[in-house]
Amino acid sequence: MKIIYRLKINEELEEMMLEEIKNLKMISHPNFIKIYKFFAESKYYFIVSQLCPGGNILTNILNSGKMMSELNIAYIMKQVLSTLYYCHQKNFVHGKIHINNIIFQDDKLDTNIKIIGVGGIPNDYENNRKLAIS
Repeated sequence: MKIIYRLKINEELEEMMLEEIKNLKMISHPNFIKIYKFFAESKYYFIVSQLCPGGNILTNILNSGKMMSELNIAYIMKQVLSTLYYCHQKNFVHGKIHINNIIFQDDKLDTNIKIIGVGGIPNDYENNRKLAIS
């Protein structure tokens, strides 16, 4: 879950973010993070998305202490390019592709990736917590 403090964003950025959320909810690709729910309260916006505990590529490599094989890198790039091609076919431009916005679906280096971090959604939110279902 991403939590965004409403008072930290101006009206223009808020409008961009709301449009971005609307677009994200329409994207359906196996390598694009799925947005399940978006809601607002007086002080915060909440974005509930698919849980991908694998972390980003750089963090995974540093934590594992292993180099990625050419085959793994090619597999990741195929997924990234497939996702971007799909988005462009839908007239949607990601705008923030970099190593921190490519995350692993789980904690294995040979797993599927998910693209996250679309432009228009501020990263300076109050905190970032995993959704707890009780």
